Amino acid sequence: MANAAIKEVLEGRSRIIHGFHIRTWNNWLKDCRDWCISRQLWWGNRIPAYHVSIRRFGVDNLEVLDPTDHNSWVVGHTIEEALQKACDNFHCSPDNSKPR
Repeated sequence: MANAAIKEVLEGRSRIIHGFHIRTWNNWLKDCRDWCISRQLWWGNRIPAYHVSIRRFGVDNLEVLDPTDHNSWVVGHTIEEALQKACDNFHCSPDNSKPR
């Protein structure tokens, strides 16, 4: 994607105002690195990932699943979507599960 954006400007299909910013544009796009997820937290962006706890039949307290098991996490744009994914993954009803 970065190469396509550079090409758009180089071939004149997109224009950077003021022209002296083209060098900065190209430097940013040529030196792309992965963005550490902890930076999202630093800037206050919530990460929509939830760790699942399940209430088993006949047990009063929630069973907290192992957080190191990637299968015990769900993601969703909303907590309701994450809850539905948890219920689908763990074959339980929304009343018996809790993303946190």
